[in-house]
Amino acid sequence: MILFFLMLAWVIFVAWQRYKRKRQRKLFIRILRGLLNTAIILAGLYGLLSWFAGSYGNFALPRKTIYWPPVIDSTPVRFDMNGAVYTRFNSNEPLCMPTSDTPIWLDFSQNSTKPIANIKHSDKTAGEKFLNVLWYGMTDPDIQTVCPIPNEGGFDFYDVRDLQFGTAFFSEDQRSAIEAWYGNLSRYDTQCLRFMYFTTDARDIDLQPGVFARLLELSASEEDQMRVPVPEGCMPEELYAYSKDGLAHITVMPLLVEGQVYIVHEWSFPAFYGYPLDGELNQYLIDTLFSS
Repeated sequence: MILFFLMLAWVIFVAWQRYKRKRQRKLFIRILRGLLNTAIILAGLYGLLSWFAGSYGNFALPRKTIYWPPVIDSTPVRFDMNGAVYTRFNSNEPLCMPTSDTPIWLDFSQNSTKPIANIKHSDKTAGEKFLNVLWYGMTDPDIQTVCPIPNEGGFDFYDVRDLQFGTAFFSEDQRSAIEAWYGNLSRYDTQCLRFMYFTTDARDIDLQPGVFARLLELSASEEDQMRVPVPEGCMPEELYAYSKDGLAHITVMPLLVEGQVYIVHEWSFPAFYGYPLDGELNQYLIDTLFSS
């Protein structure tokens, strides 16, 4: 846009020089009218594109921009906004249930709202900054948007759209409160579960009351763990229990090896550390999870 207005000023200057010649007065008026009409049309088009992009999440309106802190591996895990620090859910310091080290993850893809701010890296060359100034707001390739994630607990959750390797962030000031809220097993549906390897081959599973709570307890325990070689071709699947508000989930990993079900505590290829289940519970999980 700046480049356009510079060119417009140059054309007006040239036209003004011709205006000094009275014979060119009519031509000058025609040129000036054409340029003004063009400027009005382009300004309207720019405003329309800005409104459209903001409405559909390409950037925030009104335009507020915050910046990622400098990172070494180009994978940001934190940002500052309004005096608070926000940390990515799947960072090296994840949220955990208070009674164990079980991580709490957030599912939010259908829950985030319209953006409230833009976020971008500030370490650009002069040439990149100049190009971004020319096209700011419409085609900036570096910009992402920060969108609130509604939740029953009233916590400050944000989704940074178009960010790789996890996009949900939480306020560090609320870490303990979030862990207490989503670390309460009663907030989860522990009977209607999903059994899957990441997001492939998902199956809905119904478990008897109390079974998932027992598996979660064994998963967090370090007592009576066994080191077991990972079978060839093994595809570890996890049981997902989702919170009743549809946002969070916790998992356990049952693994069947030669007729014995283990609840995996630590995956350390080419082996894992897990708790072997006893007879009745072992057979129940074989019949429920591994029979098909």
